[in-house]
Amino acid sequence: MKDNPIPLYLVSGFLGSGKSSFLKGILDRLGRRYKIAIVQNEFAAVNIDRQILEESAEPHVTLEVNNGSVFCLCLLGNFIPQFAEFLEREKPDIVFIEATGLADPLALMQVLTSAELRERVIFRKAITVVNAARFNEQSRMLRQVVNQVRVADMLILNRCDTAAPENIDASERAVRLINANCRLIRTTFAELSDSEIDIIMEPEKYEPALFGTGETNWEPLSAPPKIECSVITEAAPVSSVTAEKVSGLLKNAMRAKGYIRTEEGGFQLNAVEGEVILQKSELPLPRTELVIFGNPEIGESLKEILKNGRAL
Repeated sequence: MKDNPIPLYLVSGFLGSGKSSFLKGILDRLGRRYKIAIVQNEFAAVNIDRQILEESAEPHVTLEVNNGSVFCLCLLGNFIPQFAEFLEREKPDIVFIEATGLADPLALMQVLTSAELRERVIFRKAITVVNAARFNEQSRMLRQVVNQVRVADMLILNRCDTAAPENIDASERAVRLINANCRLIRTTFAELSDSEIDIIMEPEKYEPALFGTGETNWEPLSAPPKIECSVITEAAPVSSVTAEKVSGLLKNAMRAKGYIRTEEGGFQLNAVEGEVILQKSELPLPRTELVIFGNPEIGESLKEILKNGRAL
C-alpha cells in the first residue's frame, strides 16, 4: 500500500526575523500530537539555531544542512537525496524546512518536482517571518527578501515590540504591495495563539502562493549572496564583563547569534542591526560559539576580546 505524501511547510525569513522561535512554538504546541521533522538550513558552517529547538521539551527529529543554502546550486544536488533518505528513515507526520535567511525560496520547486520527492511530500504552505522594524530596509537589499514575501501563504509580522506603530504599519503596507493575498499576523517573539496555529496547520483552500507567482525560472542561485559570515569559538569560559564587551561590539553587526559560556553560566546572544539581546541559557554549553553576518572586521576584534577575557 502506497504511503500518503507527507505535508511539507516552508519557513523563511531574513536574518534575525524569528524563524527558530516560531518553530519552537510549533513544537511546544504540536510536538506530542505529531511526529515533527525539521530541516534546519544554516548559511554558516555551524548550526546555532538547533539549540533553540533543544529548549523545547517536545520530541522531534532534525536534519541539519549547514554551510550554504539548500536552494543554491552548490547544495541542492546533494540535499535532495539526503532529504529523501531522511524521510524514509524517520517517517514523520509533518515536515518543516527552515530555510537560511539568505535563501531564495522560489527554487523550492526544484525540490518538490524532483523524482525522489514529488510523490513523498505534498507542499502545504509557505510561512514567512518578517522583522517589522527592518523590513523596508531589508527588502531593498536583496531579491531573496522580496521573494520570501512573494511566496508566503502566511506572513508573521514579528518583533512588533521593537518597532514604532508607524513602522509596523509601513512594513505591513510594503508587504501588501508584494503579496496582497497572504494571511498576516502581528506577533512578538513569534508567539501565536492556538487558533492561529490551527490556521497555519489547516490546508489552504486555494493554490499555494509558491505556485501562483507566475515565475517560470525555478533555477537555484548559482552562488550564495555576497555577505561575509564568520564563526568565532572559544573553549575556555569568559568573564561576565567580557560577555558585556561582546554585546557592545556586536551592536555594529548586521546580524549575530550564538552562545557565550561564562564563569557564571551560559548566555544566548541575538543581535540584529544595532539591537542586542543577551539572556540566560539553561543549556549546557561546551564553549562559546558565535556566528556573525556582515562586517568581517568584527570577527577579528571579537577573537581578541574573547582571548583576553578568559575567566581566571
